[in-house]
Amino acid sequence: MRSPQQGLLLGEWACLGIIYPAPTHGFAVAAHLKPAGDIGRVWSLSRALTYRSLEQLASRDYIRPIGEEPGIAGGNRTILAATRTGRAQLRTWLGTPVAPLRDLRSEL
Repeated sequence: MRSPQQGLLLGEWACLGIIYPAPTHGFAVAAHLKPAGDIGRVWSLSRALTYRSLEQLASRDYIRPIGEEPGIAGGNRTILAATRTGRAQLRTWLGTPVAPLRDLRSEL
């Protein structure tokens, strides 16, 4: 397990970036990141790793549940929103230059 001082994994940053503009549920985040998704066509993450990333973000208080909505084929889906801390961390991460520059490619 990582300490709070350690950075997030790229998948965790991706999930936080998807949630940042507007609250959404994990299934929608996973849909963006699956290989056929709008982000997944460039950089994908499995559904299992997406939900693991969401758990990590919640454990750091970067996201929190704010409600539920009915799922299409089953139970309710939990709506997640970025916390003030999560929003600040994402803005900092996005504003931090990548060094060395060759690492930029993997983060796109």
